Amino acid sequence: MQTAYAREQMIEQQVRAWDVLDERVLAVLRKVPRELFVPQAQRYRAYADAEVPLARGQHMLRPSVFGLRDVEVVEADALQGDGGARYDVIALTASLPVYDARFERMLAVGGRLFVVVGEAPVMDARLVTRTSEDSVTTRSLFETVIDPLVNAVRAPEFTF
Repeated sequence: MQTAYAREQMIEQQVRAWDVLDERVLAVLRKVPRELFVPQAQRYRAYADAEVPLARGQHMLRPSVFGLRDVEVVEADALQGDGGARYDVIALTASLPVYDARFERMLAVGGRLFVVVGEAPVMDARLVTRTSEDSVTTRSLFETVIDPLVNAVRAPEFTF
């Protein structure tokens, strides 16, 4: 498989189909070698419109819900607390069964948090914006289903 061809097909048939039309975003997607971010055995799936299996039962999001620009990526266990750092953008690529406000506290004023909250079969993708030191706004974006964040707090189960 020619990766350049597969990448272009992903952009034209998947990303544009989701009304991502900003040429700057599409240009970044053309430059990102998505296949280098997946395990060797899964590279054939890198440009398919499907989640790619990763280690520990996790999955890489499908291309139609992923885009980057001007980014410094910090890889860390998001549930290991708030070390005082403040971020302009936080994107959780796994869901939270129960919303956890610690992530909004990690935002700089004006910062944005992309988070998916809930449990299958319907989860709510949200954009949380920190408007001041002590307030945030939340906007529901769309419904989806993605794997839960490992060790995320779960809602108590109903029992009799």
